Amino acid sequence: LSDIHFGKKTDNFNLDICKQRLEEVVHATIGEIQRDSKEYNVDEIIVALLGDIIENYSMHVLESAKGCEFGNAKQIYEATINLFKIVILPLNQLGIKMRVVCVTGNHDRDGTDRTYHNPGEENFTHIIYNTLKNFSEFAGLKNIEFIIPKEPWTVIKIYGNTVLYEHYDNCKNADRKGLEALMTKRANQLCMTIDYMRGGHFHEPTSFRNGRMQINGCLTGNDSFASVLGFNAEASQTLNTSANSKRKYKMYRSFNILLE
Repeated sequence: LSDIHFGKKTDNFNLDICKQRLEEVVHATIGEIQRDSKEYNVDEIIVALLGDIIENYSMHVLESAKGCEFGNAKQIYEATINLFKIVILPLNQLGIKMRVVCVTGNHDRDGTDRTYHNPGEENFTHIIYNTLKNFSEFAGLKNIEFIIPKEPWTVIKIYGNTVLYEHYDNCKNADRKGLEALMTKRANQLCMTIDYMRGGHFHEPTSFRNGRMQINGCLTGNDSFASVLGFNAEASQTLNTSANSKRKYKMYRSFNILLE
């Protein structure tokens, strides 16, 4: 899940539509899990929250305010309560182990300028993600782990493959060259080989190298900003399935859940 933009307002997007589309993503995901469970042992669900959870009323001062349905305080509240109620609870009730990977995005920042000082702690997502973790603890949810880094990225293992999660606002271009440059930079920085990379930011689902590098879609669909710049993004979110096979790269299937 990325680029949800709680609080964004366009002719075709508001809070009610946002919640409906989140429900559709979860409904489609549960349907896939139920179908797969007839033939396979589904042993884990990974919910990747990849940033731009809120639209941000004050990010670009008046320019941002024009595109918002309500202010930052309500955006944070609606994001927290609805991610828990619509996403976390229904998936956890399946009784399958869950990992929730939580990285921040550029729209999640507190202020007009981005921070380079632990953005995972300084941005508004620190409130949202840690409250989701607390809600889960208070509700007594079992078999759920939250991964909330200080940095704007984190790395986990899936069947031995190393997967990097990052919003991609640090990626210069939404093409293969741009993604490969970011993957190489993080691999050198972390002194490890990265097998897969997952992010959002660019709002249009894109995949390179058999899904090793993916850009997720957005929940909002097209807006005036995108139209002025010549982009066209249909609302979607990406669902990946990995299989514990003998292959080096474990991703088995990937498709976009179309939401418009």
